Amino acid sequence: MINKNRIKHFSLSFLKILIFVATLYYLYFKVISTDKFNDFFHQFTFLSTNDYLIIASVLILMLVNWGIETLKWKFLISKIEDIKFLKAYKAVWSGVTINNWVPNRMAEFLGRIFFITKGNKAKAVFSTLVGNLSNMLITFLFGSIALLFWLDKISILIVILLILLNLLLGILFFNVSIFTILLEKIKWLDKFKKHADILREYNKSELLRIYFYSLIRYLTYAIQYFLLLKAFGIEVNFFTGITGVALIFVIQSVLPAVTFTEIGIRGAVVIFVFEKFSSNFAALLAAAYLLWLINIIIPTIFGGIFILTLKRNNQEKK
Repeated sequence: MINKNRIKHFSLSFLKILIFVATLYYLYFKVISTDKFNDFFHQFTFLSTNDYLIIASVLILMLVNWGIETLKWKFLISKIEDIKFLKAYKAVWSGVTINNWVPNRMAEFLGRIFFITKGNKAKAVFSTLVGNLSNMLITFLFGSIALLFWLDKISILIVILLILLNLLLGILFFNVSIFTILLEKIKWLDKFKKHADILREYNKSELLRIYFYSLIRYLTYAIQYFLLLKAFGIEVNFFTGITGVALIFVIQSVLPAVTFTEIGIRGAVVIFVFEKFSSNFAALLAAAYLLWLINIIIPTIFGGIFILTLKRNNQEKK
C-alpha cells in the first residue's frame, strides 16, 4: 500500500524542483542569454562611498530587524518562562539556521526551542506559531494593498477575494485560541491540546502588541530592500519601491523554497516585479542577493555557531 505521507513529500519536493528550474530558466532568459550576467559582478565596483554607507545602514537595520523579532518572541514566551534578551536573540538566529532547510521557513521554532527548558519546549512551539501568524498577516495585508496599486486592471472579484483572505487571517490571529478547539475536533491531534492551551492566555491587547512588533519589523525589512535598490542605482520613488517590495515579499511567501532553491526564486521575483521600471537586471539581482546575504545568510552562520556552542555546553554539564 502506498504511503500517503511519502506521496505528499514527493509531490512537495517535485514542486520545489519545478519552481527552481522555472526560476533559473527565467533568470537565464532575462539575464544570462542577454549578456547581462557579467554586469552583475561589476555592480559592486560601481558603488560610491555614499552607496557603501547605505549598505552599512542596511547592516545595522538587520540587527534592528532581528532585534524586533527577538522582542516579539521574548514577549510571546514570557507566558512560559522569562529569558534574557541576548539569549532570545541567539535563539531567534538559531531558528533562522534550522529554517533554511524547511520549505517556506516553517520550522524556525525547532531552532528557538533549543534555548527553552525541556518542560516548556512544546508550549514554546505554539507561542512561536502565534508570532509566525502575525508575520503572515502583515505580509498578506501589505501585499494585497500593493497588488491593487500594481495591477493594470482591478476586478471586483480580486478585491473581494483579497478582503476575505485578509479578514480570515485577521480573525484567526486575534482569536488564536480557536486553534485549541480545532485540536479537540481532530482526534490524532488531541494529544497536543494540553500544550496548545497556551494560546488561550493571549488577550486582544497582547495580540495587538505582537501585531505591532510584526508591523515594525516588516517596515524595517522593506526599507532595507528599498535602500539597497537605491544603492545599486534603481531609480524608483519611495511609494513604487515599497509597494514593489511588498509584492516581492508576498510572492516569496507563497512559493515553496529552501536555501538552494531560494537563490533562483529571489532573483526571478525581483526582476518580474521591477522590470517595467528598470532594465538593469544585474543591479536588481545585486540588491536582492545582498539583502539575502545580510538578513538571512549572516544570521544563519551565527545561528549555527550558537547551536553548536549550546550543545557543547550541555554536554559538558552532563
